Amino acid sequence: ADYVYVTNQNSFADGLSMGSLTKVQNGPLLLIPNHNLTVDTKVTLNKLQPKKIIIIGGESTIGKSLENQLKSYAEVERVSGKNRIETSLEIARKTDIANKKEVFLVNGFIEADSINIVSVSSRDGIPVIFTAKDKMSASAKNMLKSYGVNKVTLVGGYTTVSPSVENELKSIGIKEVKRLSGKDRFMTGTKVNENYFEEYNPIFFANGYNVADALSIGPVLGKLNAPLQIIPQNYVPEGIKSYYSGKTISDFYILGGSNSITVENSYNIFDMITK
Repeated sequence: ADYVYVTNQNSFADGLSMGSLTKVQNGPLLLIPNHNLTVDTKVTLNKLQPKKIIIIGGESTIGKSLENQLKSYAEVERVSGKNRIETSLEIARKTDIANKKEVFLVNGFIEADSINIVSVSSRDGIPVIFTAKDKMSASAKNMLKSYGVNKVTLVGGYTTVSPSVENELKSIGIKEVKRLSGKDRFMTGTKVNENYFEEYNPIFFANGYNVADALSIGPVLGKLNAPLQIIPQNYVPEGIKSYYSGKTISDFYILGGSNSITVENSYNIFDMITK
């Protein structure tokens, strides 16, 4: 891999908005601790031989000492802002936003919606921009105007991104504002897949509450043009069963160990897609 992305394994916010970068500079995402590289990470970096390692996040999440350790493997670049919202904007500026004129807007303090859209963001290079529930930051609105963005898709229901944000977008001249949401985080994921995917081979399933596994697979989803479906640890909701019933799925992956998706639930998934 010419490029390798790293972010803090215990602070997911920065990594949640970085999917679109992998469309521009394709590479995997490694979750690492703040202070020292693990043996597994060192082995992986030696295997991948990257030309550049891109740190996502500020020094409070990936410290200077760890940055220096990474420099022994490759050139290091850091992409960060003063907070998670500003970091998402910095990531967007490094994508093809000037030509695409489109972004996804999600609540930057709720992980599930960012995970639900990561496959599309990574595949299509559409940036994910963070907002608070009821109000956009001035810098986010300024960036949308400066790049001439004309389409914004909100991911999540009104409890995560309120109608006041929609009104803000319209007030700054965004021509097309749409929303993708379901009755909960799991059905929002299904709604995303319904809108952006025609085929489901392969499809990935991950825990919708502990998002580390889903975060790690983000760049791979884009490369494979593969959807992600989040589910609870130990059951498959009826709405998801209904949606995937009858769809042709021959190749699926379950992300994480049995603490993420139980063995019993893996059989539930198998039953769902083979009926």
